[in-house]
Amino acid sequence: MTSGWRLVASPANRGARIFLCVLCVLCGSIFALDREAFTFSDYKLNLQLDPAQHALAVTGTVTLRNDSATPQKNAVLQISSSLDWQSIKLAGKPVLSTIHTYESDVDHTGSLSEAVISFQQPIGPAQSVTLEVAYAGKIEPDGTRLERIGTPKPDALASDWDGISSDFTAFRGAGYVAWYPISQTAVNLDEPAALSRALWQWRWRERAANLELHVQIAPATDPTNARMLISSGDAPTSPKASNLDVAFHPLATRVPILVLGEFQSLQRGPLEILYFSNDKELAQRYSAASSSVAPLIKDWFGELKRPVALVELPAESQPYESGPLFFESLQRIAAANGSITAAHQLAHSAFVSPRPWLQEGLAHFAGVLSVEQRSGRSSALEYLHRLLPALIEFENANLAVPGANPTQYAAVAIGPSQSAPDTALANSGDDVYTRDKAIFVFWMLRDLLGDSVMKSALAKYKPEDDKEPSYFQRLLEHEAKAARVYPKLSLEQFFDDWVYRDRGLPEFSVASTYTRKLVGSPNGNNYGVTVTVQNSGNAGAEVPVTISAGERERASQRLVVPAKAQASVRLFLVNLPQQVTINDGSIPEMDMSNNSAAVSRPAE
Repeated sequence: MTSGWRLVASPANRGARIFLCVLCVLCGSIFALDREAFTFSDYKLNLQLDPAQHALAVTGTVTLRNDSATPQKNAVLQISSSLDWQSIKLAGKPVLSTIHTYESDVDHTGSLSEAVISFQQPIGPAQSVTLEVAYAGKIEPDGTRLERIGTPKPDALASDWDGISSDFTAFRGAGYVAWYPISQTAVNLDEPAALSRALWQWRWRERAANLELHVQIAPATDPTNARMLISSGDAPTSPKASNLDVAFHPLATRVPILVLGEFQSLQRGPLEILYFSNDKELAQRYSAASSSVAPLIKDWFGELKRPVALVELPAESQPYESGPLFFESLQRIAAANGSITAAHQLAHSAFVSPRPWLQEGLAHFAGVLSVEQRSGRSSALEYLHRLLPALIEFENANLAVPGANPTQYAAVAIGPSQSAPDTALANSGDDVYTRDKAIFVFWMLRDLLGDSVMKSALAKYKPEDDKEPSYFQRLLEHEAKAARVYPKLSLEQFFDDWVYRDRGLPEFSVASTYTRKLVGSPNGNNYGVTVTVQNSGNAGAEVPVTISAGERERASQRLVVPAKAQASVRLFLVNLPQQVTINDGSIPEMDMSNNSAAVSRPAE
């Protein structure tokens, strides 16, 4: 949807007829635009922040490369609707462009200020063009996009907390606030999976871009305030910051974020805690939690070496992560389990990968390991169970995409010429997948291979060698062979079902049970039960099967059940078996309501 048209930099005094012809051509082109024809390959921007006025002013250059197969007459530049275009130039001369409002939920306001540029000469495939840009406006917390889908305003503002103010300044990039130019087809929050996928594909497409920022801050009203300017890019934090040079070489899949606040610092090894002055005790508690979990992280992931930081957010703001920075309320951490967050952060310090499912998935897996260490396996499985609803929702949404094929696979290598990824975990950047699905994958791999094999593979992982999707699988296979561990489910099949393709989730049910009374059993067992398990899902797994005789006795075995197939296992009990249960919660399923059944009576 478009509205609010205006034409800028138009030739003057050439007559109304010429003006109308140009306007008609430009307006007509809006509806035939390929907003993803150009890739942003380079940004060089100067940012001036005025916290007292909530204001941002930007000048600089952006370089666009035509990655389509055809010459392009038009290009699109989008910024937040709370910002106004002031000028767009090519080789120092204004370019003809229309500016209008374009509704899209990639910005917290729910719309973008879109400039459609018309070049005198088409830009050919693989050719680049550098534009000089200037724009300005205000960035304030805005829950518009969430409120219009029914989110209460306080909750909307807790999620979309981005804003510039004297008290606290923090604003994230594309997907939150388009404070640097982008170009994307409109998406909306009515389809959260589609929005997440579109944002990931944008980040993947722009991951090789270089982003250089020079940030200048207007003087504080109170010059004694010890303000600190923080960025998720490559730049040191600086107390009493008035300017900062920040570089993202390359942008990769990080969402750039800038934060300005009055922070105190507490250092604990590679972890720095940047906290508000009245929360010193909470910072110390979090520091203690990181110390308690550090041995676990070193055991699994190796030495802590990469600097990471926790940056405190106001209590009402929802957490966020970008690169080595984690933004969260220390009050909320204190009310929950600080070791989970600390384990996550320290895992990022010890292990680095260019693949989101490894980078983020293993960090979140570390958090579950900390739960297990503190409270046992059952508590860890309860934690996993809480992740299921969001994962199931995303799997259902992906299956509902027109033309979706659960067997589709695009082998994604790490390199600059990559096409947009599909929804397979190996290629995905959806938070729900790289967090929730990946956690389950690592937990299942651990059950298949054992801790020592997993730790050995992680110790030998080298990010510079990870050039193709099967690299981590081959590491696991090598370490399993060296340890003489031979899983019932081959890693080739497991990765095919869970990592290389988006086959969805399994769906187990009890197909049948057959109980037979044993006569003269030398080990004292009186009953044998054959359990047949049905998997109606598209992904196979090795699932635990448990039979019980009330509270008196239990027996379990693991059973490989391929996709769209049945498999059987025989278990033995001394006492009369009563119940069979499939899956202890370690395998994510579409529906777990049919995982238990009464055991059949013994055959005479």
